[in-house]
Amino acid sequence: MSNKVVLLSRTLKQCDVQVIKNPAYVVQQVKEGGCVVEWNEEFERLTNFKPSEIDYKYCHELFFGVKFDRPNNVWVNVCEKDCEFRKSTPSEVHIIEDLWINCKDTKGEDIKKKVDIFVIPFEDDGRKNLHILINKAEAHSLPYFEQKYKEEHRSYMKRKQDKESKKEPGKVENAPSSEVV
Repeated sequence: MSNKVVLLSRTLKQCDVQVIKNPAYVVQQVKEGGCVVEWNEEFERLTNFKPSEIDYKYCHELFFGVKFDRPNNVWVNVCEKDCEFRKSTPSEVHIIEDLWINCKDTKGEDIKKKVDIFVIPFEDDGRKNLHILINKAEAHSLPYFEQKYKEEHRSYMKRKQDKESKKEPGKVENAPSSEVV
């Protein structure tokens, strides 16, 4: 790990989030989880959350961040009450890649946005984490996720089974016909 990152995490203050150009927020460590205590305007622009929707909300309830685990073909909750990133020490900086977080579109409808998040733990009147977001510029509605995937997979398997059951033994599908027209 770079000495610059360690030094940065030791000198950070909660108010520093305001000078960061990327969407960013600060999470205060509390017994029940981490609550969002400060954020910048870019964060509001990215998520379309109003300050009253953000202020002192638990981050896992606000974002419900999920990632797709390709090897196991399942969606995995990353943002949870016992988040591994909030347990980090100030020398441990983490990057969470391809995380889908709850946001709102301009009409106020729930959507998910794909982001990378840099998590930088620091001490400033208690344990805190600075989260800097990199927008992946993709947004999909909530049904896209787990339920949608399951429905599409079931539909695909049914079509495949139907197609196979309609095949006649020994007949090659889409083979040219031997009939003369």
